[in-house]
Amino acid sequence: MMRFILSKVTGGARLGLLTELQSLSSSTTIETPMCMVYTRGGIAPFVTKDLLAKIANLPKVAHVPLNTLTRHHETAAKFENGLKDFAAMHDFIVYSCVQDSTEQMPVFQNDKTTIAVWGRAGKQKVTVDEYMRIQESVKPDWYQALCDSDANKDSSKKRLRKGVERTLNYLDECLEKHNKSERLKASALFGVLEGGFQRQDRVFSAKETAKRPVAGFCIEGFDNFGPSAEHFQVSDIKHLIKDLVMELPADKPRMMPGVMTPDNVLEAVNAGIDIFDTAYPYFATSRGCALVFNYSLENESSEENKMSIKESPKPFQIDLNDDRYTGDFSPVLEGCTCYVCQRYTKAYVHHLLVTTELLASILLMIHNFHHYFGFFEEIRQSLKAERLDRLYTKIHAQRPKTESSVTKDNDLG
Repeated sequence: MMRFILSKVTGGARLGLLTELQSLSSSTTIETPMCMVYTRGGIAPFVTKDLLAKIANLPKVAHVPLNTLTRHHETAAKFENGLKDFAAMHDFIVYSCVQDSTEQMPVFQNDKTTIAVWGRAGKQKVTVDEYMRIQESVKPDWYQALCDSDANKDSSKKRLRKGVERTLNYLDECLEKHNKSERLKASALFGVLEGGFQRQDRVFSAKETAKRPVAGFCIEGFDNFGPSAEHFQVSDIKHLIKDLVMELPADKPRMMPGVMTPDNVLEAVNAGIDIFDTAYPYFATSRGCALVFNYSLENESSEENKMSIKESPKPFQIDLNDDRYTGDFSPVLEGCTCYVCQRYTKAYVHHLLVTTELLASILLMIHNFHHYFGFFEEIRQSLKAERLDRLYTKIHAQRPKTESSVTKDNDLG
């Protein structure tokens, strides 16, 4: 089904290799830390499959949230290879998860037998039986067990413990049905770690989940996804993450959805996380922004781009809706090799945004995916060359120093 080989550990950061990926060629491997391509029902937002394939460092794993599948999974079930045949996703490992990290998840909506799944169509209640039927229809390579992440920072200890217990019960039920399913026999099941901000519950969740025959681990329940997740600071909980990953076997991958900005990605990597989603470039594209943070340890970004970052209301990106770009005929990002930066200017993308042309989102999504995928390639290369501390310092230096965003630079402990 899947094998994870840990090749190097630097501090808490792990360099690894995913092998034995049955749905791809036998020689295909995936290096970690890595990100997945965010999709809606198997289609990346704003870009066609052909355009997506031309983006450099394209991940081999596609992230498919449940909310885009619940109303259409019966169609995928008619195909031998499920969603891969239906959506022509044969070049990808398909990962199916419970919640969509781009959608805000209201709290206190679950009950004893159902999980509330949120999407643009509203709320839908899902039982374990319904969830596993959907997974059988989709036939993913990897999928997450049903879980109870329905809590927040203010949740009581009783509610958090109940969430942990429900999640473990759901996992046991999913494993039982998984083992009986002919269509899921080649799929890998990931267990979910819950417990909110309570160390005791988190460690208990990790210990108990690690006892089950899962292929990997998904750490959830620190935030409720959606745009607000951009403000979530991994540095506030990195010691808690390190405590719980100590209870996990080293030879299985760990993923953490909803970690977005590059500084938070590096904090999570250093805490031992291997797999991330790509909600962040999607959010930037949706509001007309371009990612321009400098992750190159060889070349400095231009003074113009550094000025743009400092003046932006959000770190690491520029807002091309701003009228200042009306007459700016420089590339979206100087030195970027993506299709957009080689052919178009800030002024042109600004014009497309002002006139509400769909092409604006297409061009921004191409650039933002290219930039974010390149960032993860730099993380892997930095781990190999033992220069992750330099990358950490470079990324944190670009974050505005406000009371809410100051982090401890060079804190790689």
